[in-house]
Amino acid sequence: MAICGSPTSKLVHVKRILEEHRCPCERALFIGDGGGDFDVARRLGVPFVYIDQYSEWKSAKGTLRGAADVLVCETWSDILSQLGVQLGEH
Repeated sequence: MAICGSPTSKLVHVKRILEEHRCPCERALFIGDGGGDFDVARRLGVPFVYIDQYSEWKSAKGTLRGAADVLVCETWSDILSQLGVQLGEH
């Protein structure tokens, strides 16, 4: 696990992580809440899940509508549900 930030770009960080794990772009999944996240996913050919819950990206839903390999979710619970992940009860 690592925390990746400036001044290195997000694109460079994601490319490095994919290379380190020998993960083809089409087998990765980028979950993000901003236009920069979407841009990186598009540039690398990584499927993208947008989470709206705390996003400040006002035009996201319009921009993402109809985009290939994009899933728009309101909350983390929605993402987990769409991915078929069931969390155990506490």
